[in-house]
Amino acid sequence: MNDVVYADDCLETSLVNDLRELVKVAAAIEDFCRARKIAAQTAYAVNLAIDEVLTHIISNGYGDGDSHRIEIIIRKEGETLVLAIVDDSEVADVGQAKGSALNGKSELEQALGDLGLFLVHQMMDSVDHRRMHGCNVTIITKALGAPEEAATEKEKGAGPGD
Repeated sequence: MNDVVYADDCLETSLVNDLRELVKVAAAIEDFCRARKIAAQTAYAVNLAIDEVLTHIISNGYGDGDSHRIEIIIRKEGETLVLAIVDDSEVADVGQAKGSALNGKSELEQALGDLGLFLVHQMMDSVDHRRMHGCNVTIITKALGAPEEAATEKEKGAGPGD
């Protein structure tokens, strides 16, 4: 994986198509969210969504055995996180929660794969996929919850009527 770049409210990183790389990506996302006081629940949902999409791409998109680079960009734009994943895989549109072809997989394997993408669509506000210049570009958005500090103070604060 390349170096992680944090610039203002942006995280840019990349990985090769190896599932072992997902741990490093998850740590970078956690650091990014923690530094910006993004609510833990939102950070968890973002991390899970990126993990599911990357797992889908890595597990299904490369049949040539070569190393391929996958780019991830996360931007905090006002009260929204915008996630971009760019890859050169042959994976079908991850903007759709349910695939139609089994592609040599059992129905159970296909259903489990669809479940992960289904969860992404349920947890995120939008999931958009485009094929551009031989690459897949997946854009995901998630509205931010209450900042971590405010949420913590609210939990500690007195109840109604105090």
